[in-house]
Amino acid sequence: AIVHVSDFTRRSHLDLFPGLDPGRHQVIPPALELEEPQTPRSPRWPPRHIAFVGQAADHKGLPDFAAAAATLRAAQPEVRWSVLGGGTPASLAAARASGLTILGYFRPATLPARLAEHRIDLAVLPSRFPETHSLVLDSCVRAGVPVLAAGVGALDERLQQLRAGWSFDPAQGAAGLARELDRILRGVP
Repeated sequence: AIVHVSDFTRRSHLDLFPGLDPGRHQVIPPALELEEPQTPRSPRWPPRHIAFVGQAADHKGLPDFAAAAATLRAAQPEVRWSVLGGGTPASLAAARASGLTILGYFRPATLPARLAEHRIDLAVLPSRFPETHSLVLDSCVRAGVPVLAAGVGALDERLQQLRAGWSFDPAQGAAGLARELDRILRGVP
């Protein structure tokens, strides 16, 4: 058998190699070990603390998040905008310079606790490229924190299956992300 982390990677593999037996391809998602049991919390709604969660990098959509936060900051002064995750010194400095608060790095098993510690109400995962699974999404679901994610790859599929939040088209860049964040902040379905 060939094991895939998501149905998206299974389908992609079979598309790339059409002569393979689909019955030999299984999906077994990774398990997330938590350092301590987590009790999902009910985030404040509408969200008052929105965070980019994950690797702070261009290909993960950090510039789009920074630009969307800058666009919405004046209309939503009560909302805190943060980055929770590691990155290069340059990417973190750029995020800080754009007005985002850097909350620091996390280990995967500690993310649910870090989301609760910082009272994050909405996690944003604006990756510009298809993800294969997303352990960050798993941690957000375990922590009871809704997610706004790029509508590509396994991230989009899993977000819909888990009913964990909303997706947007990353091809629309910062403007599309800002529109979706504004819709969520205004409570428009």
